[in-house]
Parts: sequence; structure tokens; C-alpha cells
Amino acid sequence: LLVSAWGAYNLGIKWYLQFRESNLVQISEKNIEEGNYSEAALSAKRALQLNSRSVPATQSMAYLAETLSTPDAILWRSRALELDPENPVNRQALAAAALRFGELQRAKTALEALPDSERNSINFHELSAMIAFSEGRINDTISHFESALKLDPEDAIKEFNLAKAMLFSPSTAQRKEAVQRLEKLSKIQELESETL
Repeated sequence: LLVSAWGAYNLGIKWYLQFRESNLVQISEKNIEEGNYSEAALSAKRALQLNSRSVPATQSMAYLAETLSTPDAILWRSRALELDPENPVNRQALAAAALRFGELQRAKTALEALPDSERNSINFHELSAMIAFSEGRINDTISHFESALKLDPEDAIKEFNLAKAMLFSPSTAQRKEAVQRLEKLSKIQELESETL
């Protein structure tokens, strides 16, 4: 009887700590949305004190660091990936943070480790295009932006990114196509502004 009571007690404590951690993460996320960054950090840190291996609390700290444009975002994204290495979102988020703060090699390493099944997403192609552009590989940049546009052909931003990349192409034909795309996009923009 004493053993079962002790087990129930431990289970109750474990449940409470999980509930409290989840609640603190939600509070942190709400505070980030409302711009209360110090409160957001405090809530996420409290959640991490309860469970240092909390992926949601770690992601909350990463998002907060990104929102505040601090390079700590890379550390938090690395930690989230360390805690949950099978989640491709964590790997792509690390690549994006690394690119944002100029750590090109870390971004490449994160994306290269993605399984083939996760390499045909818009996010993957856009990140890969930015890496390729940073390395001066214009044809790869164009190829990745084309792939992203194929996945979402109605997105004008993706077409704009492709056209900008094509302006750097060594091919005269691609540069002309870029100009045509940009002219088409500017007409669409004019139309949209007139209808608003």
C-alpha cells in the first residue's frame, strides 16, 4: 500500500511539473506576441528550470532571440536540434538562424543533414538558394528558387526572388527573362495598388 501511494505521489508531481512547464511555455509565447520580451524570457527560463530538456521552452527562447535579432538564436536553435534531432523543422530553423547571422557553414551543415524526404519543401529550396547565392553559385541559386516557385506558383515573392537571382546569371537569355519577370510583377503591383 505504501509503495502504491508513493508511486501515485510521484506520478502526481510529474504530471504537475509537465503541466507547469507547458503553461510557462504558453505564457512565454503569448508575451512574445504581445511584445513583452522580458516576461517572455522569464517564463521560458522558468520552464527550462523545470525541465532543461524542454524542446518547446528551448524553441521559445530561440524565437525570442530571433525576434530580438540576437545571435543567441543560433545557440538556442542548436540546442533545440540537439534535443529533437529527428525534427526537420529544427534543422531548417537552425539553418535560417545561421544564415541570418552570417554563419554560412553552420547553415550548410544543418541543411546537408536533412533526409532526402525533406528536401523538396519551399523552405529547403529558399534556404539552399540563399546559401548558394552567398557562395556565388548563381545557377544553383536560380535552380532552387525555380523549385520553390514550382511548389507555390502563385507567390509573387518567390517569383521576385527568382527574377533577382536571374539578373546575376551569366546567361543573357536568363537576364532578359529576369527583366521580363520583374516588369510583369511591377504591372501586377500597380494593378493591386489601383484596386485597393
